[in-house]
Order: sequence, then structure tokens, then C-alpha cells
Amino acid sequence: MKLSFKGKGSGGGKAGGGFKALLLKHGEKIGMAVVGVCVAVFLYTAMGRERLPADKQHDVLLEKVDASERNIKNYTWQQAVESNVEGEEPNAVFAQEFDGSAVAPVPDDKYAIAGTGWDRPVVPPTVLRTDPVLLSVTDIEVHGWSALMPFTDAATIRKRRLEATRLAAEQKKKADKMAEDMARENERGGRGRGGEYAGPGAEMGYGPDGMIDPNNPNRRMMTAMVRPEGVPVQGDELVKIVYGATILAKVPVDDQKKLYRDALENAKGGFMPERDRPKYLAAFVERAEVTDSGKELQWTLVKIRSGTGKRPWSGVSSNSLADAVADWPMEMEEVADTRYVHPLLTFPLPPLVGQNWGDRAKLADVPLQADYNAEEEMKKQMEEQAPAEEGDEENLFGRPAPALGGEYGAGGMGRGGPRMPYGGGEGRMGYGGEGGMRMPYGGGSEYGGEGRMGYGGGYGGEGGMGMGGGMGVTRSFDAEEPLNQQPFWMFRFFDTSVEPGKRYKYRVQLALTDVNGYIQRSFLDREVIARLPAPPTTVAAASKAPPLLRRTEWSDPSPAVSIPMAGEVRIAQTTPASDRQSNSEPSVRLLVKSFDLDEAGKAIQAAIEEEFRRGSVMNLTRDAETVVGPYIDKIENFDFRTGATLLDIQGGEKTTGDLTAPSKVLIMDAGGRLSVRDELTDIGEVEQHRAIFAPPDPNQQNMGYGGEYGGEGGRGYRGN
Repeated sequence: MKLSFKGKGSGGGKAGGGFKALLLKHGEKIGMAVVGVCVAVFLYTAMGRERLPADKQHDVLLEKVDASERNIKNYTWQQAVESNVEGEEPNAVFAQEFDGSAVAPVPDDKYAIAGTGWDRPVVPPTVLRTDPVLLSVTDIEVHGWSALMPFTDAATIRKRRLEATRLAAEQKKKADKMAEDMARENERGGRGRGGEYAGPGAEMGYGPDGMIDPNNPNRRMMTAMVRPEGVPVQGDELVKIVYGATILAKVPVDDQKKLYRDALENAKGGFMPERDRPKYLAAFVERAEVTDSGKELQWTLVKIRSGTGKRPWSGVSSNSLADAVADWPMEMEEVADTRYVHPLLTFPLPPLVGQNWGDRAKLADVPLQADYNAEEEMKKQMEEQAPAEEGDEENLFGRPAPALGGEYGAGGMGRGGPRMPYGGGEGRMGYGGEGGMRMPYGGGSEYGGEGRMGYGGGYGGEGGMGMGGGMGVTRSFDAEEPLNQQPFWMFRFFDTSVEPGKRYKYRVQLALTDVNGYIQRSFLDREVIARLPAPPTTVAAASKAPPLLRRTEWSDPSPAVSIPMAGEVRIAQTTPASDRQSNSEPSVRLLVKSFDLDEAGKAIQAAIEEEFRRGSVMNLTRDAETVVGPYIDKIENFDFRTGATLLDIQGGEKTTGDLTAPSKVLIMDAGGRLSVRDELTDIGEVEQHRAIFAPPDPNQQNMGYGGEYGGEGGRGYRGN
């Protein structure tokens, strides 16, 4: 019989369809037949499997298990150490001391368990705790400087307290008398038009000659309302000329945390983020003088001076910081964004007379505190911490960084205005109060009270010049880091033992709490146990034991820095060379600033504008003026000593109209280091200097000395 699958046409007729028609008619039957064949093959294969031998049958195995249990229950140590067969080793031997010398190390790579991929272990493997790799500071910047610094001592502090108490008592007495006078005035009908009585010889009046002090005829009032640079001094401080270097660097805390997690996340004892994180407890700085001899650098440890007369400290710690600032009258307001400031590694800003720190007290990558909007940042953080929608991951640990003060010191900024350097108490700028930002004497109502503005009670009480409260409590430096959301902290250190005209390089070493030092030793790797000291055996020994620390390697050396002399320059105006004269040279008018101490040890800081050409050394002796409180005094033959040389001048050409191109000058300091001054950077200081020392307007009435308008005003009576 011949079967033909060749169809005719594509219609639904009887003759059409071919192979396709066959599948439509008999496909279901064919599928069932295939399944039946597969089931038959599976059953046949299963029945043909090899059966267990007779000695492996269930009843035989059960009998062997029972015999094994009886042998274990009846077994003795004597049977274990005796050989069952003569000439053979016993079944067991007693344990002996094992030194491990005959054991080959096990290759870890062949037994490593993958922690990533599709087939990750359900339970992470646990390993012995090892030491995380420690990172030192990076990106070191160094700035040399010279300045006037005020210091105080315990005797001065006690004297100020007594003076504050005396002034407070006088003010209370005056206030009580004024209240009594007002009560009597009200009873008699009030005061008439006779006016306030100042009494003969009042302390200040408006005189026709403008003289302020007959003992100092060259003194005049400051005409500009300009906030003076530096910290205010009261006159009883010991002011010194200090030469220093500022060492700045990045502490890579973000990278350090990752190394801690990599080393300890799967370690025995469990990983605790609060415990197993880097905690910085100290820092050490070494210095090497750079010479032209080409010899290898000789590194020596930089000591930290003591403000209480103790021996210098070998490194930065909470104790050494508190001691170093003990004789500072105050600290200066932090210029760097406080989110990058570490309470221990970022050395507080020393007080300067007549100068501000500016950019030389912070890293280039750290924003200025003035550019940080605390309110906006707080609002942003609050919005980010709003309840998460379904499916979002909750932020368990994030919180906004303290805007100002807060964890630094014995309180925040006080209730004074925000971002005031001496804010506290009820004062608008009262030093202290509820503990100003990073102030050494924060706490209580120190130098605060109800003062409106100024140093210590802020020109005092509800007026007057009272000192406010007592000195308060000395600020402590807590080494516990605040929660930080920045990738690094700013390391800052001030070396005030340098000499002007010399060049130096620095390197830094950090000390961290030993993260494995207080862990159960059964959890520790053998190498960690070997380096740890023996644990104390008594409570007394444990109380006297120093903290267990680990130190980083020394950082890479910093760039060389030279220490300037007691002066600096700023660009005031540039005159380019004339095109009409072939031998014409450019010149620049510089604001030369210098400082010194007078015979009584008082600070003198003067500035003068002078014209210079290329090759000039900016050392001058000129008559100058200096600011003394609200007055300006004239100084004869003041020595301006900068030690700097003007090498080149650029810019100053006219562009369009009265506009000129910004100018720059190349300067070599006393140590031979080159630097560039930019007119756009210096213009603010120059304008401030000109505003302060502007000559008085002859058409404006000047302040005179001594009761020009004294005399007692009459009193009128209003009657009932």
C-alpha cells in the first residue's frame, strides 16, 4: 500500500490537507503514544536497579547500631590506651604539648568562600579578627605666618573677676539710685525742661579743637565704623610676636571606615558599627629644616607649648589641647565649615591682634563657614529625613551636623545672635554666656550677662562697661568624634617654635584606639595576640594602664614652607610702564603692614601705602598711624620690616574707560620662597585700611575733651 502526503489545493475539501491534515486528525493520539512509551521505559529502568546486598539490609544495620551504642557506653580509658592487637599502636594517646612546627600552612585561596555572585552563602563565614590597615593624612598644605598673639595668666583672670564684681556692684548701686530718683520725680509731677544734668567737667563733650587727650595730642577719633581685625584686647594681656607655620591635611575617615568594615565585618564576636569604627585619640607632627646643602632631612618631633607652665607636650591629645589654650584670652571664630572640623584633630584658632586668619587656616577644598547656610542645610536634612515612602530604605544613622558650637565646648553659641564670635548669655556679642563656640572659658554666664555688644558683658550690663559674669569653666576637648557625613576631616596644627627666614617640611602621624585591644582574645588572630601587651592582672593596674593605641605610618612630607618676618604686603594700585618712554618701568603702590611691641609691651600694628619698583626690598622707616581701641595714634619713625623683595609686576593697563586690568606682583620672602599677590584678593583689606585711616572731615564737628557742655540743667515741676 502506498501512502501519499501530497495534497491538492489548500481548501477544506476531502482531497486537500496532506501531512498538515494528518497532524490535525491524529496529533493527539501520537502525543499520548509518546508519553506512554516514556512511562514504560522509566518503569522498566527503575525495576532493573541493583538491590542492597544482604549485609546492608535494614535489620542487619539496626543490629550493628545497637552493638556500637553498647561498646561506647561500656568503653574505658584503659581500653583506649591499650593496643587491641600486639605490635600495633593504641587506639588513643594522652595529649601532649604541641609546638606546631611540623604543621604546614593551609593555603587560604583554595578554601575561600565567595562572598559575591549568584550562589552566596546563607550564613557569612566567620574569621578571626585581624588589624585593619590604617591610613595617615593626605594632601598636606603648609602656610607660614607671623603675628601678634595675646596671652593671659591666672593672676590676670582673678584680677578681671574682681574688677567685674566691683563694676557690677557699682552699676547696681547706680541703677537703684536712678530708680529712687525716678520714683521721687513721679511723686512731684515729673521733670521740667531743664534737661539732663551732666555736671561740671563731664568726661566727654564736643570741643572746638577736636582734641581727645591732652596727654596725647596726636590722638584722634576713628571716623569709620569698621570692625577691627583680630580679637579685642583689654590692655592687661601679655602680647608677643609669634612666628608660626600652619599644617593642614585631610584625614580620610571615609576610606578608613571602609577598611575597618572589610577587615572586621565577618570577624568573630560580631561587627558593631559603633565599636568597630576609627576613633582618633592623638596626633604627632615632625619637622625637618630644609637647607641648600642637599643633606637628608633630619626629622624632629614638634612639641606643643603648655599654657600653664608645664613641660611641652609630645603630641596632640585632649589633655594637651586643654593645656595649650589655658592662657589664651579667647579663641577666634572658626573660618572653616564646621562640618569638616574634628574636635581633636582640628587645632583651635589662636587669638591674633590686628589680624584675621582667613584662608590660611583652612584647606583649599574646605568651604568657608561664612558660605555655609546652617538654616538651609538643616531644612534640607529635615526634608531628607521625612518618613520614607513604601519601598524606600530608612536612614537609621544620618542626622544633620551641628551648625555652630554644639558639641564643641560647654554649650552652643548662647542666645546671642547667630554666628557671633563671642556670643553668649543674653548678650548680642557678649563673650561667653551659655558657652560660646569653641571658647576656652565657655559656660555659666561668663563674660556675658545682658550686654549688647562687645567683650565681656558686651559693654556691659544693660549699658555701661561691665564685665558681666565670672570666667566660667575651662573648655574641655572631647576626643569623641561627632557623627560626620563628609568624606574627610580637616587636620590642623600650629607650630609656633619656628624661626623667621627658615624653611621647613612637615609630616604627620595619627593615633587611633586599638579596635582589637579590648576584644576577647579567643576572637583574635594569632598575630594580633602576639603584638598586644599582657592584660593587667589587678583592678589597680588596669586603672593605671594607658589606652591601647595603634599609630599610622608617617605621612608623605609636606611642601617646603618659609617663615616670613613680622610684616606683609597687599596690592593697592599698579602703574604700568609708559609707552612713550623706552626706559619706563612699571611701579606698584603696596600697602605694607608690620607690627611690633612698644617699650611697655603693648601691641603696635601699623600700615602704610608706599610706591615700589622691581627689585625693591620692602623694609621702611616711616611715620605711621595705628589703631588703639576707638582712637588712632600717630607713631614716629616706625620700622616696617617685611624682608620681602618685589621681583615683578603685571597688569594695571587701561582696558575701557576708567577700568584697568587686575594686577599681580611676584614677591620673594625672607626665606627665598616665591609667592604671587593678586589685586582682586587684596582689594578688601586695602579699602578697609583706607576707611579706617581716612583723614577727618574739617566740616564735621569733632569730639573734644572735658565738659564743654557741662553744668547742671535746671529742674522743672509739672504739678498735679
